[in-house]
Amino acid sequence: MSSLGDLYHVNGNLKQAYELYSESLKHNKMLSCDYYNSKEDSEVDILGALYFIFIRFGDYGQAIKNFQELQKKADSLEIKGKPYLIYIKSCLSLANNEIGNNEKSFQYLIEALNERDFLLKSEKTWIKVYGLYNLGKILTQRKIFEEAMDIFEGIIKDSPEYILFKGIYNLGLGELYCIKKDYNTGLDHHFQSIEILDKIGAKCDLAEAYFQLALTYQAMGDQPNSKIYFEKALDLWGPKQIDAPKQIERVKKAWLLDSPE
Repeated sequence: MSSLGDLYHVNGNLKQAYELYSESLKHNKMLSCDYYNSKEDSEVDILGALYFIFIRFGDYGQAIKNFQELQKKADSLEIKGKPYLIYIKSCLSLANNEIGNNEKSFQYLIEALNERDFLLKSEKTWIKVYGLYNLGKILTQRKIFEEAMDIFEGIIKDSPEYILFKGIYNLGLGELYCIKKDYNTGLDHHFQSIEILDKIGAKCDLAEAYFQLALTYQAMGDQPNSKIYFEKALDLWGPKQIDAPKQIERVKKAWLLDSPE
């Protein structure tokens, strides 16, 4: 049931994913198999995916509250909880960064980076890929480019065959090269990311890729192309698709910097 929740999550059906994760928690006893070390392990794993939905929706305050609580559960797992803990701190760093809590964001970033090997060696692909992406994104925004590049490389290092991972990897690099003002390289990674994410129907990541591509064109002073991709991002985040009003606000706020309206 949680695996089906993952599928809905990736495809942007966030409300259905939330319901499936919640239902999985009620039947947690059924999920205790060799894949998990304990029921507590599976609970932290499912909650980690469920709470990420709040980041997808742009509800960063709720995400912070939930991940802070989940941090205690991961701590109680001791060494088994380390990969979850690094993922949780990456989410806390990202969410705090989005609402301007820069000091808190940096604190969680440093704590996560100091123990990143637990994440790199994790077999739990969800927390590994999105945990690394979160860390790389924050490093990118802080213009710590070499370390960000190293983090992004970790996404596909051991699992280059997974197409979603390639999409996330290129999404991260697209933003990195844009901030470095290497716009042509950034555009190349953005288009690679969009091709992959569109092909597999990863709507949330695709919406973010459209948004980052729009920002790249905006930085280049190319208003017509930035308008095209701001509109594509708004369409995906809109009520007929993902239905994430706070993400729509985020896109419109960025677009006002470029829009003649």
